Amino acid sequence: MDSDGNTRSRWVQAALVLQGAVFLIAAWSSLNLLISWPRYAQGAVPMLPVIMRSIVEAVALGIGFAGLWRSKSWGWILAFLTDAIMCLLTFSNLIQYSMLMLRNPRWLAFSIWDFAAIAVLLHRPVRTYFLGKTDLPQRVTGQGTGHDVKARAYLGPASSPRGVEPIEVNWIERCMHVFLYFIAAVSVTCVVTSLSVALLLGQKAGGGRGFLFLVVLGFMIGSGPCFVFALLLTRAARIFGTSRLGVWLVAGVLLAPSLTLGMGELVSKMAASQQAGAIVGAFFTGPLWLFQVWWLTIPAGLIGAFVCFQIFTWGFGEPRGTPRPLHLQN
Repeated sequence: MDSDGNTRSRWVQAALVLQGAVFLIAAWSSLNLLISWPRYAQGAVPMLPVIMRSIVEAVALGIGFAGLWRSKSWGWILAFLTDAIMCLLTFSNLIQYSMLMLRNPRWLAFSIWDFAAIAVLLHRPVRTYFLGKTDLPQRVTGQGTGHDVKARAYLGPASSPRGVEPIEVNWIERCMHVFLYFIAAVSVTCVVTSLSVALLLGQKAGGGRGFLFLVVLGFMIGSGPCFVFALLLTRAARIFGTSRLGVWLVAGVLLAPSLTLGMGELVSKMAASQQAGAIVGAFFTGPLWLFQVWWLTIPAGLIGAFVCFQIFTWGFGEPRGTPRPLHLQN
């Protein structure tokens, strides 16, 4: 239980454990660098920024972990920002020195903790617990029987312990939420797929500039298939249960490679029969290029499904069967 007497869920406990592990790893790394300082006496100036960055990361992680332990919102924000920066630095190292980093098992083991910690922090129950508000929309019906008195509403921050004030959401805002939902799904899937291709190419990818080129190319030839993936993923989740994270992850892992193989096989047959037009050919170019390396789409499907699960409620509304611990004021 926290300081306010609220029982912490298993996801919140997992977030605390992972964040504590990340803090201990960072503290151990910075301490190890300080102890090994005499070894770098000849190159003290180049190593100084690395040591200072390691110390700053450890201190920020420690403060963030203390805030999480006390169930403070600023603790979640600080922990998330620190983890995000560390993950971005990890991505930068992977892009610049992919083969060297992938051959270092210790570095990979330590980096996995960072990604696991930030994923759990972004999970909806953890995010709601620490930020002290919910993003679950409710359907509010006013007095009367006509359709004009019914509207979508979001739960705003509660001003009293009795409940929260409904915030009406019109159809234009609802459409905008759905549009941004699919934009986020397509963007994440394209970027992760481009990163997988860059890691496969290694030094041939061309470092940072090469990765940016792959991202732009990925959006050009992969936006259409990624949109189809997001549509099928959302439909599958609606059928089997949008409130269960496992449903989204399994659907993403199965749909991404299956869609790549299916579209790639289809376009190869269309090309053989000379029935593929320019527009259709451009739409299927991405899956055709990834047909031989279809397993590269598995991480994109997994991460895309995780992101879609986190923002589904914001985009489409509350899933059926979701418990409602908060109630609207009378």
